[in-house]
Amino acid sequence: MITTRVTVEIARPVDEVFTFVTTPANFPRWAGAVVAASRQTSPGPVGVGTTFTQQNRLLGRRFTTALRVVAYEPGRRFEYASTAGPIGFAGHYTFAPTAGGTRFTSVDETTPPGLLRRLAPLLRPLAQRQIARNLARLKAVLEAGAA
Repeated sequence: MITTRVTVEIARPVDEVFTFVTTPANFPRWAGAVVAASRQTSPGPVGVGTTFTQQNRLLGRRFTTALRVVAYEPGRRFEYASTAGPIGFAGHYTFAPTAGGTRFTSVDETTPPGLLRRLAPLLRPLAQRQIARNLARLKAVLEAGAA
């Protein structure tokens, strides 16, 4: 398993960051591995039990992943887990108010398939850098007022 943890300070209010980050259609705007608009597949507003699919890319290959929201605390925490797809992953985002906006933390756990599992120690730094780039992109998008 590969676990990453990255934190970024975003000069926007917690509610704005939370709403943007937890809207599946926004994922491709900031999450680098997501290459096509995520689509909610369950009815109603986003909350515990909401399902969605997304197109991802890893090592040059595209694949579809189905996910489910497992924790949803507005302005505080968002947790998700894959339910189908070639790579198992789960993660949670936490949001905390700061004097200048929001402290956003992303913790992700990925279970590489097959032989890639043996390469997990080598893949972890790559995953950590990708998540750091994602959060830098998120910060740039939100601080530019593009939400």
